[in-house]
Amino acid sequence: QNARIQRTDFRAIQPIAMGENVWNQPEPVWQFKNEGKEIHQEENSAPGIAIGSAILAGVDFQGTFFVGQHQPLDNDFIGIIFSFQDSSNFYLLMSARDDVGLVNCQGPCHQGNWQLKRVSSETGPLVGTVLSEAMRKPYSVPGETSLLWRADSAVGGWREGKSYRFNVMHRPKLGFIRIWIYDGANLVADSGSIIDESEGVLRGGRLGVYCDSQEKITWSALSYQCRSNLDPDIVTTLPQHLIQKINK
Repeated sequence: QNARIQRTDFRAIQPIAMGENVWNQPEPVWQFKNEGKEIHQEENSAPGIAIGSAILAGVDFQGTFFVGQHQPLDNDFIGIIFSFQDSSNFYLLMSARDDVGLVNCQGPCHQGNWQLKRVSSETGPLVGTVLSEAMRKPYSVPGETSLLWRADSAVGGWREGKSYRFNVMHRPKLGFIRIWIYDGANLVADSGSIIDESEGVLRGGRLGVYCDSQEKITWSALSYQCRSNLDPDIVTTLPQHLIQKINK
């Protein structure tokens, strides 16, 4: 699919309901601007995703997260999705609010910072709250999710009023993923090389965004580049069997 794609295009972005959460909240209210490269979600909502139409294999995916000021403060989840195949199978980069040191934290607290999960759900999103609850856990849930990476505990999650930039590098043929998160110009998390060679590895798919029980979210400057190669300085850090695969 990649060779046919010449530019970033989210014009055909599609909202997809992801079932319920334990608070029985309404579905997200999405607004799409700038041909889908800017997305707003205003409500304290049930889990939901919005997915572009382009099907990609090797890709660099980047953009920004921002949560606006709101009262009372909410501590829930925002994220992005790649290699989406259906609503039960995708990779999810997500974080809850950074509530470390927050006085009088209300609602669910200390839910987890930046983390990457492979969602391979046996139940799917429409069986009660099984999948939404599994996705919120900061660990693997058998039959639903696999935690592939979590940022160091010293790295907090998002804070309202701050813009965070993400860069995801995915090379499905190698099972290679790398993630960078920036707070302004400052690098706050670098996953290093994540190698997913499990039976459930995802070999490409669509891109999009995710929310669960969080309001006032903006994703902006969303873009992607179709790439199959890796920079030499990254290749040298890979396991030997992957280096040999690249050099064949």
